[in-house]
Order: sequence, then C-alpha cells, then structure tokens
Amino acid sequence: MKATPRPTRLGWLPLIAAPVLGVLSVMTVDSWLLLLAGASLGLGVAAILLRPRLSDLDVTVDVPARADLGQPVATRLTVRNSGRRTSPLTTLTHTVVGLTDVTVVVDALAPGATAQVSVERSAVTRGRTSTSRALLVSSAPLGLVITQAAGDLTTELTVHPALVPVRLPPSRSLGASTRQARPDRSGVDVHGIREWQSGDEARQVHWRSTARRGRLVVLEREVPRGGTLDILVVGPTAEPGWERLVSLVASTAVAALGAGYVISLVAAQPGLEPLRVTSRTALLDWCAALDPPGLPDQRLIESALAATGRGGLLHVAVTALPTSWWHAVESMAAAAGVEIRRLEDPRPATGSVATW
Repeated sequence: MKATPRPTRLGWLPLIAAPVLGVLSVMTVDSWLLLLAGASLGLGVAAILLRPRLSDLDVTVDVPARADLGQPVATRLTVRNSGRRTSPLTTLTHTVVGLTDVTVVVDALAPGATAQVSVERSAVTRGRTSTSRALLVSSAPLGLVITQAAGDLTTELTVHPALVPVRLPPSRSLGASTRQARPDRSGVDVHGIREWQSGDEARQVHWRSTARRGRLVVLEREVPRGGTLDILVVGPTAEPGWERLVSLVASTAVAALGAGYVISLVAAQPGLEPLRVTSRTALLDWCAALDPPGLPDQRLIESALAATGRGGLLHVAVTALPTSWWHAVESMAAAAGVEIRRLEDPRPATGSVATW
C-alpha cells in the first residue's frame, strides 16, 4: 500500500509558531521566545520523523463468495506487519460494493506479528464485484501527522437479490409443453378435465362428466414437471421499480425451479450470456449480475423466441417500455407461434407482499 502523510490541524501549530516566535524573539530580544521557537520547531521535526509508517502493513480479507440481500455477512480481516519496525496504533476501514463499510482498530504490531478480527456486516446492495478497498489511517504517536495508506484487494463477492413469497401461475402459463411434462399427481388445484389414460387412478375419475360424455374422463389436478420457464428481462434500470422487478424475476424462477422446471433467462446486457439452468445458485448469480440491460434488439428477441419454441410462452419482465417496441415484439412472437406475456409484480406499491 502507498502511504500518504500530511499534518493534522494540530500539526500545523508548531510549524507556524516556530517562525512567528523566532521573529518576535529578535524584535524583543527575548531569549524565552527564542527558546519557545526552538521547541516548536523541534516538535514539528519530531512529528515528521516519527510519522506513522503504514506501507509495511499487509491486509487480507475473507468474505463468503455469495450473500443474500438484507442478510448478515461474516467478514474476517487480517493485518500483518511485514516491516522491521513496530507498527503504530491504526484504524482499518474496509469497503466493498454490496456490503456496509466496517472500521476496526488495529493495535501496534511487532515486526512479523499478525492481528485478526471477525466482524458481521449487512448485505445492502444487490450485485457482483471482484475487488474491495482497504484504508489504513494513523496519527500515532504525537497526533500531529496523519498517514493514510489505501489499496485494492481481490474480493470475489456476489450479493443475490431478495426473495419474496410468490405463487406460481397455472402450469399452462409457464410454457411447459405436454410432451416435456412428467405428471405429478400431488396437485390440489383442478386445471381441467381430460380423457382417462392408462395409469390414472379410480379416484381421479369425474363420474358426472363420464356419464354425460359416455366415456371415462378424469379431473386434471397434476402440475407438469420438466417444462420450462422462459423470461426475457428488459431495461431500462432507471425506472424506480427496477430492483423490485429483479426480486420478482429471481423469486418466480426459484419457485419454478423448485417445481421441477428448467429456467431460461435472457437479457440485453453485454457480458451476461443467456442462461438455461436447473441450478438455484447459477440462477441467483445471473440475477445478481443484472445491471444494466437495455431494450433487446431483433436478433436477441428472435433468439429468445426460438429458445421458447412454437407453442410456448415467453414472459417479459419489464418496468416500462415503449409501446411501439412492445407491438413489434408481439408481431415477432405471433410469427414464431409463441405467446408473450408481461411478468407482473403482484406486490402492492406499499412494499407488503402479495401472491398470485
């Protein structure tokens, strides 16, 4: 770390007092004033010679690779004195995007000695970063000269968006095709009536409809598993509801993932590749990196529609968008045989949580 010393407000006093007292001693021929001038000058020189030396302090930091927004994050800070002199009493401030700043006091360290402290801080901002910054400050031993040393540290950190309770929309709104689905008859909601198939249980037969139609029909209570949830995330991020939308996308995708769906995510953001995943961690990592997507161009829209497939449903997560752009996307979707639907935020603007 590169150290930068400078006088404190109190440190300017002896430097200013020495020449003033020297002039007064000459004008008044007062030896006491001359003595005070010499003492002031000596104090200033001593403060400079004894200034804190922080360039020999090495700082390392350990934080989890991932954290959840709003949750506590354990951090371990380590300071080692690699120099030949005892280091002064020092304050260390660690700053990393996504977490609250933390400041600790580091006692004087003998050459080769190490100090370590574990602290807990909060995750306050969603995002992803690879660096953090450490700032060392000391004014020991006289308090007349303050030295600062700052340096960047390698810190891989991803803060996931906050998850809120959501209820998945009906399976037919998730874009799961019949040939992809694997029946899970644990469902409780009736989605419709269909003809009896081999493997159906007798308790599923709807006898009234069977009598009316003259053939066996059953109540459709199943939730298709193995389908896909396709989401196109659209900017701009300047809209006030952007973070709420990211939270909604992540929460809906996680809920669908738990129901057995494959998640497909696309955004017009350089460096953020489209994602097709069955991993919760990879999904949240992708959502954490959303910043800032723009309006997808024709090529990206066509790619998203092709990935969804004819007969599928593409959800568009957006805060606000031009009407003309939306109409153009609708036309492209109709030509591709894909239904598009805006992913709405079910939560009231007051911040309380509602479910679909």
